[in-house]
Amino acid sequence: MNIFFKLLTSMLFVLASNTVMSAQIYTIYGGSQNGVTVRDANTLAQISYFDPGFSASSIVAGNNNNMYLTSNNTIYNYRNTGTYISSFTFPDIGINYHEVAYAGNKIYTAYNGSQNGVTVRDSSSFNQLLFFDPGFAINGITAGNNNDMYLTSGNSIYNYSDTGTLLNSFTWSDTSILYSDTTFNGNNKLYTVYGGSQEGVTVRDASTLAQFNVVAPGFLASGIASGDSNDMYLTSANGIYRYSDTGVLLNSMIFPDTGINYTGITFASAVPVPAAIWLFISGFIGFVGIARRRHKV
Repeated sequence: MNIFFKLLTSMLFVLASNTVMSAQIYTIYGGSQNGVTVRDANTLAQISYFDPGFSASSIVAGNNNNMYLTSNNTIYNYRNTGTYISSFTFPDIGINYHEVAYAGNKIYTAYNGSQNGVTVRDSSSFNQLLFFDPGFAINGITAGNNNDMYLTSGNSIYNYSDTGTLLNSFTWSDTSILYSDTTFNGNNKLYTVYGGSQEGVTVRDASTLAQFNVVAPGFLASGIASGDSNDMYLTSANGIYRYSDTGVLLNSMIFPDTGINYTGITFASAVPVPAAIWLFISGFIGFVGIARRRHKV
């Protein structure tokens, strides 16, 4: 029994020392295979993957090891283990949810098709809080940190409140530029993919939309996600790339199947071990100590 207690206590101390689950990236893929891959954000090594049974058009991480996916007129909520949690299907089958963002227990979803606009919903119940039509077709959407969002369309970037009020906008002088996917990095920076006459990522001040610099990876990115260290993740064909926001390549992963096509990508911050686990660990270790003392008496 003494050996058992020592072994179990050692295991619990190991668990206690690993107080944080590593940051992860969730990436949609299609082509020769379909699904979502969950990878370590630093090494890009795959942790798990799953096929939800439909082709997802966009993805965003929630705040509790979960994610939101869009497909046609439906929004889905899944665990990062692939377990289905819930979903919402809009009754108009002509609606196409194509971009989704998350912040502050709200999901912001761009839609087109029979209608055009942004719907703001409760991330747990999917109850609609409001919706608005900005008057243009939306290419990309990301949530800010002050009940606001950023939208891209053509050669313009827009900042809206989540009540539909236009806060700011920027239009590039070259009309052949096309801004697509965009992401907010939490440090008041906005990273936006652009194609057309030029290709790259523009790094801008999230408040003024003034440009800091440009990242030119040498390919047109299909998806972008911000990390938590002034870095970004880009997808293109069967590759996932990690760059600093000054343009330095930090890491990359090329999947061996060239038929794979990575599209949407999202970053999930490291998650602290819940306090309940700490209470269990400390309580159990205390119990072990009492049991050992009683055994010796």
